[in-house]
Amino acid sequence: MSIWFHPKPVRKSRAVDALKKTQDDARVICTIACVFWEDGSYEKARTWFGRAKTADPDNGDIWATWWKFEDRKGTREQRDMVTEMCVAAEPHHGRKWPEVAKDVRNLGRSTAQILELVASRMRDIL
Repeated sequence: MSIWFHPKPVRKSRAVDALKKTQDDARVICTIACVFWEDGSYEKARTWFGRAKTADPDNGDIWATWWKFEDRKGTREQRDMVTEMCVAAEPHHGRKWPEVAKDVRNLGRSTAQILELVASRMRDIL
């Protein structure tokens, strides 16, 4: 998202502008969560990740980003909660999710295993 191209002090205002222009697009909401993650506002990030998954529960990339956040900054229980919700949602879309899920080397893997694989391929935010 182009929000990352702006200097850190103006990212939040650019994120609000993007949210208004895209009418609550889940990818923008997820990016806002990542901005809070970068700022160290972990509870706010967690809240925004929850909003992103509500906006588009079928987007596996959002689940993977949230899982990666919880893996790095949350507890095992929080990470496992994201895994459970992702398994229940059965995502199929995103930029990276379909690529990993449809890879023949990953045939037979569970949603939880795909989630971890996609998270490991997500670009490091911090």
